[in-house]
This record gives sequence, structure tokens and C-alpha cells, in this order.
Amino acid sequence: MAALRGFSLADHLFNIDTEYKFNKTIYAYPDKKIFRGYNGYDFSIKHFGAGAYTPLGPAAGPHTQLAQNIVCAFLAGARCFELKTIQINDRIKVSRPCIDIRNIGYNIEWSQELSLNDSLQEYLKAWLLLKYIKQSGILNIKNDSGFYDFVFDVSVGYDYKGITSKPVTDWLNTIKTPETGIEKLIADLPDNYKSILSKIEPAPVSETITLSTFHGCPADEIEHIASFLLSETGFNVIIKFNPTLLGYDQVCHILYGDLGYTQLILDQKDFEKDLKLDSAIGIIKRLSETAQKCHRRIGVKFTNTLVVKNTESIFKDPIRYLSGAPLYLIALKTLNEFRRKYKTEISVAFSGGINRYNFPQTLQGDIFPVTVCSDLLKKGGYHRLNNYFISLKEAFETAGVSSISDFIRKDHPNGISENQAGIENINHLIHSKEKMEEQSFDKNSRLPKKTNQILKTFDCLNCDICLKVCPNLAIIALTFPETTLSGNTIVFTKNGYDYEKEEVFQLQKNKQIFVIDEACNDCGNCTTFCPETGDPNRVKISIYRYHITFINNPDKDGIFMISPSEMLIRINGETAKLTSIQNKKLFSWETIKGRFVFDEDNQLIDYTLENDFSGNYRLSVMNYLTARLFYRAVIYNSTVYPIPILLNSREI
Repeated sequence: MAALRGFSLADHLFNIDTEYKFNKTIYAYPDKKIFRGYNGYDFSIKHFGAGAYTPLGPAAGPHTQLAQNIVCAFLAGARCFELKTIQINDRIKVSRPCIDIRNIGYNIEWSQELSLNDSLQEYLKAWLLLKYIKQSGILNIKNDSGFYDFVFDVSVGYDYKGITSKPVTDWLNTIKTPETGIEKLIADLPDNYKSILSKIEPAPVSETITLSTFHGCPADEIEHIASFLLSETGFNVIIKFNPTLLGYDQVCHILYGDLGYTQLILDQKDFEKDLKLDSAIGIIKRLSETAQKCHRRIGVKFTNTLVVKNTESIFKDPIRYLSGAPLYLIALKTLNEFRRKYKTEISVAFSGGINRYNFPQTLQGDIFPVTVCSDLLKKGGYHRLNNYFISLKEAFETAGVSSISDFIRKDHPNGISENQAGIENINHLIHSKEKMEEQSFDKNSRLPKKTNQILKTFDCLNCDICLKVCPNLAIIALTFPETTLSGNTIVFTKNGYDYEKEEVFQLQKNKQIFVIDEACNDCGNCTTFCPETGDPNRVKISIYRYHITFINNPDKDGIFMISPSEMLIRINGETAKLTSIQNKKLFSWETIKGRFVFDEDNQLIDYTLENDFSGNYRLSVMNYLTARLFYRAVIYNSTVYPIPILLNSREI
């Protein structure tokens, strides 16, 4: 696969406008699914003083590494974004596949796969796109409604040397004071976009850093790093703790005794080298004083994923990181134990096994923001977020409340603080056997359904599952206005040419699946949920946004639009160029053997063979027929994501 690469800001803006105008979709996310809130219910929160329309969003991971991912999550209702972790080593090599969400969740990925600069550009673009959606009024929602309020938390790792290095501190400075970076992005835009974006008031892209104490982050450096971030960068800081904080014995008891995940194997050494709970409490107490002196805020988040031994063949690495259902109770008990011993009010965020059912009860613990990853990788993808808000609304209705504050205090005496009410709510929750059973192995062991069919390049089941489970929106469906074309094999001689047997290219279905190559990082999630046997991202034809990636991937069939009338195509490893001429009445087909011009009925009307031609040459028109159908589909879907980007591009 090609290296992960984002679209330009102009690409995004043109696609959003075109797609929404003609289809009422943005990145294929339908207008009718956009979360617009519920009358009479206030889901908003304050996160270190910044307003957010909802307390929910994607965790640092695959859903927050590209601009389109962040925008799609926003449309689905997310307003609290934990951006994917950046670090000084921005050339990491991740084994593939790297995600396994068959039932619970495992991964072997960690920080952002893009370079520091490319990550920065994606986050700046995402911030601008959300501001553009507000400023342009495209959704017809009032600007002063609070609907557009969102927060970005940047995530950094993993040691003092890397975080205090000039590349990382420069990166953070640009996030905090992004005016120059934003001006560069806006400078080359068409005037209609420039005029809208230039009205956006300068503001930090983020004012809060989540410090990930993961992947070998030295326990004795955590306080040093956080103190530096508070005092030298001017950010608020959230320490994201590991579930190992709870201790080996307690985690084993939860996994094996309470939840029944006996197949999971822990290594006690991972707990021994990690931070201990008492040390964590001491660190946070001292950092609270530092934060106060710096006029900043400190918070905690529970938890990162849990390192376990890899006992299956999906991943090549000896270890993997556990997420999903079993992590929920571990994270909740870690949080509860921390609060019990810390005894002082502190902002608490949460990530670990969140789903639509446990989301409301988690919020009731005075815990927010709440971020989610594994659940959004399951069938439905970003669309699943809608159900979180349905569940929260139902919980509000049952409790007879209209705000999160009232929801937390429900059934508590007047005068009790939200924080104390939240602590009591969580303490009650973790002792609720019925609610905790929902996280058990028995309730979370079902595998995705599979058929005996082999996945093919064309005419799969068309279930659309892969389209939604892809966090990068890299898998798309195009409608073909025609599915059959025929022509004759042509034999060229020194005396001219003759037609031979008829060739027919025929599709059985008018909807076909493609992969946007630069948006695919080969994570493997589409393979997990595909009902057929095969890897959709590898089997399906690629669509390339950039010419260089088309050239650099000679083993992957695909198409690249040079312009609205010119298409490069690679079929069965052979590259050719199709050009529409005379208003699509004629088509030029250029191969290594020569240039051939066909009419609408695929009859040859002109040709030029290469100079080294000698003797007979048999031209099969099958690839040409395939290219014509593909080209027709691209033009037919000119307002469907990502085709506006491809047709608007002039970069080759």
C-alpha cells in the first residue's frame, strides 16, 4: 500500500461543498445522521474552561489521524478530540495488520504514522474545516447555538528527551499559536474559500496536552515531563495512566475472576516496571501545585490500553495491546482507586471499553471528556456515535433531568458536590454485578459472520460493511451507469488491421468497491468484518489521489485522474492512459505499443504504433473496455466522495 497521506485543504473544501450541495453528505456521512442535539437536553461540558457541545469524542488513535476522520466524527456528534499521539520518532514502522476488533479489541499500533509536519498539517486542516463548516453556514445551524463548540487535546509521548526536543516543542508552539501555519494553508486557496476562512478569529488549535505514559515512558520521567509542559509550553496537562497502575493481582482478578477472559496472558514484569498507584498520587499532588503557579490546569485520564502476550497469528509481534470490553472495568476500578486515595477534586477523563450502553453511567461519575476507539471500529463505524446520544437522552429521560450536572447529582442530597456525587456513583457502579457482566467474555466472544465466498475484485456481496468500519474513510462505493461493454480483438499487420473475436467486459452489479490508496494504512479492520474471505483493501481496485503514489505502487492495480478528461489506469500490472476527446465521443487509448482512437461503439478509427513495431500485433481491448467503464463511473459519480477531489485536482 501507499504511505498514508492527507488531502490538501483545497481538496477538502471543494469536496465538502460539492458533496453536500448535491447529495447532502460529507465524506459519505449523510445529513440525516448528523447529530444536531435534542430540544430540552443539554449535553454540553466545560473542559478546562473550553466549551464542548457534547462530552464525547474519539480517543487518540485511527479516528484522529487524518482531517476527514475528525470531520466525520464531528458530524456524528463528537466534540472532544484526543488527537493521535505524536513523538520525536516520526518514522515508526508498524507491522501489518495492526488492528484486531473481532470481538474485544487488540492493536499493535501506537503513535501517529505521519511525520511531525504532516501530522501538524492534518490537525490544522481539521481545525480549519470545522471552523469552515460553522462559518459557511452549510449545515443551517445558528453559530451561537453552541453546536459548533469543540476541543482538541493533543497527545504526546513518550520520554523527556523526545518531548523537550526542538522538533516537538516547535510543533507544540505552532499548535498553541497557529496563525502562521494557518495563513500558509489559506494563502493558495481560491478566493471564495479564502474570504470565509480569513474571517476566523485567531485562537489556539489546542490548549491541553494529554501525556501518554505508555510504550516505555520511564516512570521516573512522568513528573519531569508534565512539569516542563506546564511551565514551559503553557498548556494544561492531562496524565493518561496505564491500567497497570491497579497492580498485577487486581488486574488478574478482574480479567480472570470477574470477567472470564482466561485466554489473556499478562506478564508481571510489565507491571513491575510501570508506575505504581502511590507514586502516581504523589506526582499529581505536586503537579497540581506546579499547575497553580503556572496558571494552568492538571487532570488525569484512565486508561491507556493493557499490554498482553500475543497468543494468536493475526499479529507478528510478541505482544499486543488490549482494548474494548475487558478494559472498561479495569479502567473504572483504577480510576476509582485513584480517587479514593487522592481525596482531592481533580478533572478526570476516561477512555477504555466505552460503548453506547456504558457511556451514560460513566458520565454520571463526573467523568469527562469520554473518548472511544474500539467501538467505532466495529460495524457502523462513525455512525455508531449517534446511538451514544440516544442512550444518553434515554438516561436523562429516565432520571428526569436535562443536563449532565443534574444527571450526576440525581438521587443525591442537596448540597453535595458534583465530584462527590460522581465518586459515589462510580463506587456503586463497580459493585453492580449486573452492569459489569456486560463486559464479560460470555457477552463479548461472538465473532463476525463469515461466508464461504472468496472476495473478488468485482461483484462482491456489496454489504457496505467495509465502507463504515474503515476509520480513514478509505473504502468507497461507486455506482456504474453501465455494466457491460464489448469490442473486438484487433490484429495489426504491416498492411493494416483486422478484427477478430468479440471481447466483453461485464459486471454483475452496478455498485463496485474501491480503495483510496493514500488514505489506507493497511490496518486490517476491513478484513476482520468482510463476510467474504479476503482483504478488501488489497483485492479491490485502488483510486490514487497523487501521481507519485500511482507510480510507486506498480503491483497494485488502480486509477489516477490526471484531469477530468484524462485517466491513467493499471490493470493486471499494465499501465495505459485513457483520454476523452471531442466531448466524450472519441476515446484515445495509449499503451506501450501505441496510441489507438476508438469511437463510442468501441470501433477503431485511428492508430499510431510505436516505431519498433514489426510483424503482427494482437491488441486485446479488454483493458480498454474496463477503463471506459471505470471512467464513465468516475464521471457519473462526480459529486460523490472522493471524486470531487480527483476531478478538481491538477497535481500530477
